[in-house]
Amino acid sequence: MLMVLKYLLNNGFNSIRNDWKEYKVLQKNYKDLKAKKDMAYKELKEIGACLSYERIVGKYWIVIDKGHPLDPEDDPVECENIYYIPCENFSPVTLCKKSDCTNFAKNLAYIDAYNLYRNARISKETFWKDKFAKRAK
Repeated sequence: MLMVLKYLLNNGFNSIRNDWKEYKVLQKNYKDLKAKKDMAYKELKEIGACLSYERIVGKYWIVIDKGHPLDPEDDPVECENIYYIPCENFSPVTLCKKSDCTNFAKNLAYIDAYNLYRNARISKETFWKDKFAKRAK
């Protein structure tokens, strides 16, 4: 809190306004890169891609006491489970080593988007701390 106060007292209105504009640009860049990363991750979940899914539909019998002796007490209930099964070579943070895979380009696009997003996130998170440390002196 003391650093924030020093920053506000030692810097003029225009300097603070410029820092705020710079932060807004960083924030917009962060949101755009997050959307790109999420879209690239979504492409990895397509059928047959790095994070394919398997649907398992099962019927389970449950017993419900309806109170009346003539009503059947067991009803079939369908339950659908969806499991995401990653490729054995998939890693969410490192590039796939199997370059002859048909999904290698999607994996490369995701890793590139992830790295850009991570760098933007770090820049956004440390922006004000760096500004306060430099300009509060």
